[in-house]
Amino acid sequence: MAQYENLNREVQGDEPDLTDILATSYLVVGHAGRMHDLSITVEKIAAFSRLRLNLVAVEETLEQAKEEIEDLRLSIK
Repeated sequence: MAQYENLNREVQGDEPDLTDILATSYLVVGHAGRMHDLSITVEKIAAFSRLRLNLVAVEETLEQAKEEIEDLRLSIK
């Protein structure tokens, strides 16, 4: 899993692995607030393809997470 920062790592097959999840998560967080820049990254990085993620799926996931985080904040009060 230490390979998550190596975006050109060689993998066998088309199936995603935990390293792909870590790599894409790291990239999404790193591009917070810059969706245009992220769209370029999504197209170029194989981990997104293996996970069958496109920019729309990433945006939807971020929106859902935002709502869930807000629900958690409200439940703590």
